[in-house]
Amino acid sequence: MIFMIYFILIITATIVCRDIEDILSNPYGRKTHGPQKSLNELRQQMIDLHYANNRNYFDNITYEIYNISQQDETSAHYTKREIGININSQFINGRFYRLENPLKHFSILEPANGCNNGTVLTRQSAEQQKCIIATNAGFFNTKTGDCL
Repeated sequence: MIFMIYFILIITATIVCRDIEDILSNPYGRKTHGPQKSLNELRQQMIDLHYANNRNYFDNITYEIYNISQQDETSAHYTKREIGININSQFINGRFYRLENPLKHFSILEPANGCNNGTVLTRQSAEQQKCIIATNAGFFNTKTGDCL
């Protein structure tokens, strides 16, 4: 009985070692590893698929590209709500905007005249593209004022 257990352990260890040796000597198999296309070809294919509205074709994409809406300015339906709060005898007011279709009407813009100009008022960036609603998203370094 004990001899049988040792025999099984030796055979199992031999099989495992052979598998590990095979894996270490040729871990990827024969001509099956590596990209079939170059990185530039793959990148261009991803961009083409994005512009063709196949945004979820690749699972590992960290961004999405949408075409700019060609509709007129009046088609951006939104609701506006203003609030005011009195905290420690200091009045603080704010505005909430709700866009009906934010993917078509919401854009992130660089400051007017580009990032080399540093920070500018949100109003100036909004006037640059004739935006109806503008908000400061804070995509800049608060110490240096440079764009992120």
